[in-house]
Amino acid sequence: MSHNPLEVICIILSFCSLIVTIFCALVHIIVPKLRRNPGQLVLYNCIIQLVADVNWFWVSIDKNSYFNSLKPKCHILGGIVSACLLLQILYTLYLCIEILILVHKKIATPHTNRIRMYHLTTLIILSIVLGTEISRKEFGDNNQIFCFFEQLSLSEKMFFLVSGVSIIIIWVLSTIILKKLNKKVSNLTKRYLKVTILLTFLITLSALMGVIVMASPNSNIFKQLALFLACPTGLVVGLGRLWSKSLMRELKWKICKRRINLRNTYVISESLLEGSVIKFQEEPMCLAEYFESNNLKTLMKILTSLSLRFSSSQTNYEAYKKYKEYYFEEEDFFREISKINASNLEELYDPNLTVTEYNADIFVKIRESKSIFDSDLQGVFLNNENFVKMRKKRFLDGGKSGSLLFCTYNKKYIIKIITEDEAHVFLDILKIYSNRILNCPESKLVRIYGLFQIKPYKLYILLMENLFENSEKMTIFDLKGSRVNRKTLRGSGKNQSANTSVQKDEDFLNSGIQIAFDSEAEKIIQVLGEDFLLLRGMEMTDYSLIIGIDLSKLDNESARVSDGIVFGIIDFLQKYNIAKKSEKHFKSLFYKTNEISAADPEFYYRRIKEFLNKIFTR
Repeated sequence: MSHNPLEVICIILSFCSLIVTIFCALVHIIVPKLRRNPGQLVLYNCIIQLVADVNWFWVSIDKNSYFNSLKPKCHILGGIVSACLLLQILYTLYLCIEILILVHKKIATPHTNRIRMYHLTTLIILSIVLGTEISRKEFGDNNQIFCFFEQLSLSEKMFFLVSGVSIIIIWVLSTIILKKLNKKVSNLTKRYLKVTILLTFLITLSALMGVIVMASPNSNIFKQLALFLACPTGLVVGLGRLWSKSLMRELKWKICKRRINLRNTYVISESLLEGSVIKFQEEPMCLAEYFESNNLKTLMKILTSLSLRFSSSQTNYEAYKKYKEYYFEEEDFFREISKINASNLEELYDPNLTVTEYNADIFVKIRESKSIFDSDLQGVFLNNENFVKMRKKRFLDGGKSGSLLFCTYNKKYIIKIITEDEAHVFLDILKIYSNRILNCPESKLVRIYGLFQIKPYKLYILLMENLFENSEKMTIFDLKGSRVNRKTLRGSGKNQSANTSVQKDEDFLNSGIQIAFDSEAEKIIQVLGEDFLLLRGMEMTDYSLIIGIDLSKLDNESARVSDGIVFGIIDFLQKYNIAKKSEKHFKSLFYKTNEISAADPEFYYRRIKEFLNKIFTR
């Protein structure tokens, strides 16, 4: 069968459109972040487009075979094709609405309910149009050169009415979006808009040709033009969505996994201010060096991620009921790291990087209760001062858990890595915890300003207040009321200089330090007692009363101190679970049960309250 030049072009366009559409759908499946709102609407369009592309390719290559083989079933295919064409127009409209929301509000507002509403609206419209077609038996051959509605049927008129109204709304919304475009709108949003406009342009012209054919059935040239304009719609969606260097790099990264060589591990350079913060260690490392280097690399990932989260330019997130998920474009990452005097930080880039912030609204209230706003956290994490601390390996003691703790350069915040179990425990008690510290500002429970998960590294992070901003002047004691393994290797006593490692119960008792009991101390004891009671009610155990004492305020003769003291309660995310019960039973083989740190919540509460009374003198 011979084809005229226009038919040959249609065959090529429809085949290319089919291939590109399949590729685009696969890329959306391979790269999860492409399905973030409104990316899932593009995926829906790709799936719909697959059916349309097969239809256009078959019609283009041999329309006689198409009709002869399908004539008995043309009413079935007509229903499928008409549904796909209508779905394509409707989901393009929904995509345009989502782009307008992104541009107008500059954030990805909660979209789950809107997506459900889109699906419901589509179902209703399809039910009306297809229900009319089925009930009136208006599917079949017509002058549109493919299986569709019967010529000039009610169903065909309804289809073009719905399509026409949708196309007009899309053009109106696109005009509004174009007027609101500015430099702050992300490149991704602009690509979505480009796809929408190009796709709508082709659909508009194709629908216009269809209306002309409906009015003039013998206009063969308009039939060919309608098919010509419909064939490349898949190309427009696929290329418009995927034509991005950063996306191609990400796809290459996803398909061709990087091989990690343990010999090439990050270390901090000694010439920080000379422009080389990070370099590669080419020689084999001992195990201690490897773990130290791994901690530095982990910390750099955390600092970079938190810096991106609180960046003034960060506007991309998806809001859900109990968490917000922030995601970042490649340009966001490189813009942040360009603010510091560093090199090779680009090696930390991961296209799948996301930061999940749990119960953001609650933590905003907690931060604001201490007059801390998001703007105050900009520049706190990723800066040269923090890298100096990292180079000097100034990490805090993470206790027996070995958790990575890092205090920011301004000494206001502590970053702590916790386990997934601890994160779940904290989420379970968050409501009670937040009510306590918001309703009782005097509470000594340490303020936690945020709980984050950094993906794909599966790191759970707490952002906390630093209780001891002047720690260099203080001796700090971590008290549990236990005497088993509660003594540091270093010496203890009132003559111990400040700023040494955190000391424990035995060190405090041996120091002879007594805190003067006065009206202020009485209030502190009462508040601490209430905090301990709250933790007992939540079935927590193994938490610590941490005390910082300014030794310059210590009376050397009596070893009493009345001011310059800071109290706090930390590490209260341990439930009395099987692990704690096993620890208690094992240690009870060697020590007295009442002296073991791990204990049931009731006993632990009584013991730490008794110990609290011992540290005060009347």
